[in-house]
Amino acid sequence: MDFKSMFKFWWNAMTKDIFNFNGKMSRNEYITFYLFSCVALILTLPLNIILFIPSLWCGVALLSATVRRYRELNKPVWYTVLNYIWFVQFYGWYLCFFVKGERN
Repeated sequence: MDFKSMFKFWWNAMTKDIFNFNGKMSRNEYITFYLFSCVALILTLPLNIILFIPSLWCGVALLSATVRRYRELNKPVWYTVLNYIWFVQFYGWYLCFFVKGERN
C-alpha cells in the first residue's frame, strides 16, 4: 500500500465511515488509520487546545475503527471499553495491533 492509498483510506475512514460501526477492519488498515490519526492530532494540536473539535472528530472515528477491528477478531464489541481503562488498555492494543484477524 503506497502513501496515497493509505491517506485515501484514512480520509474515507475519517469522513465517510466515521459513524460506520458495521463491517470489519484488518490489522494493517487499523494500524494505518491509527498512525495517520495520531499525526493529524499532533498537527492540529493548537486547534485541539482551543476548540477540541479535531480531538472529538478523531475520537469518534477511532471508536468506530476499534469496533470494526474487534469484529474482525471475533471479539465482543464491548471490548472497546478496554481501551478507555488505563492499564487494561494494553490488552486492547495488543488485540488490535498484534493479533491476526479472520482475513489474515
